[in-house]
Amino acid sequence: MTKELGYIDISRIYSYVEGMGVEFYDVQVEIVDHIASVMEEQMNMNPDKPFKEIFDATLSTFTDFDGLVNEKRRQVARQYNRYVFQSLKSFFSWPKIIFILMLTWFIYLFLDKADNQLIKLVETKILQIGLIIWIGYTFFAVGRINLEIHKFSTANHTIWHFFLLGVAHFFPLLTKYTVIYSHDYTFLFAIIYCASFLVIWAVIESYEKLRAYGRDKYLKALA
Repeated sequence: MTKELGYIDISRIYSYVEGMGVEFYDVQVEIVDHIASVMEEQMNMNPDKPFKEIFDATLSTFTDFDGLVNEKRRQVARQYNRYVFQSLKSFFSWPKIIFILMLTWFIYLFLDKADNQLIKLVETKILQIGLIIWIGYTFFAVGRINLEIHKFSTANHTIWHFFLLGVAHFFPLLTKYTVIYSHDYTFLFAIIYCASFLVIWAVIESYEKLRAYGRDKYLKALA
């Protein structure tokens, strides 16, 4: 009969890993799972050997614990990156495509009819509102992470959102060329404005989905 570790045994391994200073909970879970697999293999090879001896002997084999941590951190990061890319791909579903077409057409009509002064005014107002939203969301995301009992390595993915700050430099440049060439390339500028908005929306949505995915997967792992 194949032997498996019980909840108490898994908890002991988890306590050990946590005590070794592994920061992120999802990385801890992957390390615990790896160590537990090795221990279960040893238990089945040596069924009469006491668990404490197997526990101590197994842990003594991990001479490069930092290397194991880095390996599992990269493993979790690859898994999250795959999920993010899948999420970004699925972002462009049919309801959103209809919205994209409508938004592009609306921006096109606006650029076609508006004078240069109105375009600059609207751009300024949108930037002000966008900056307020970006600052508010960033504080919310960071504060939420700091309040959590278990910190996940999805916290590292907040760096994705700092590219939004670059939008504050991109839009004035875009508006400058829009004012000069809008009547020649109105539809092209409408597509660029719409795409910029969608990129921001997609990144925020994918990050929120990533958080939910990570917590759903790993909080249940050691339950």
